[in-house]
Amino acid sequence: MTVYRDRREAGQMLAHNLRAYDGSEKVIVLGLPRGGVQVAEEVARGLHAPLDVILLRKLPYPPQPELAVGAMAEDGTTFINEEFRNAVDQRPDWLEPNLHEQMGVIRKRARLYRTHRHPITIRGKTVILVDDGIATGATMIVAIRAVRAAGAAKVVVAVPIASPSSLREMETLADEVVCLSAPSDFYAVGQAYLSFDQVSDEEVCRILDRNA
Repeated sequence: MTVYRDRREAGQMLAHNLRAYDGSEKVIVLGLPRGGVQVAEEVARGLHAPLDVILLRKLPYPPQPELAVGAMAEDGTTFINEEFRNAVDQRPDWLEPNLHEQMGVIRKRARLYRTHRHPITIRGKTVILVDDGIATGATMIVAIRAVRAAGAAKVVVAVPIASPSSLREMETLADEVVCLSAPSDFYAVGQAYLSFDQVSDEEVCRILDRNA
């Protein structure tokens, strides 16, 4: 398994593996907040491509808040993982308030991240979706669906690490997947990093401002 010093080193390695897209005017790099934005900045820099953020939120299951049963995107696109479908169906009372709460967080972040900028138009473009890793895959699935709905011509998923099962699923959903490592003993995204600190909203704002 490849181990990276930090997210920035991982992004630089990803950019090297995506160099076929370097300099293309049709390429846009979208980072998944918040850790994925640090990786995405290095990818965008290496490919000389514009950088933006795609706003998403995991959907926690109230009895076990640390458990994400799905995810939703800013445009309302929602995904519920099939393995949790029965649990969701048995508790219909929590889903709608949960969606409302997470959309509130998304809108708050939209106001914060886009104080001085508008989202980049992705219709007709090749969109490279970047995260710091994929565990369950819920947020990346929602990201893929959202950018396709917005008219992306091609969707590329680029991550430093993923679980083997999630990687196989991404390969059925995206036009191309670039994953540097999918260890058979995968247990968490953080296992691929020596430094895996939380990324703050302030850091995301600084990154976006640098790349405006």
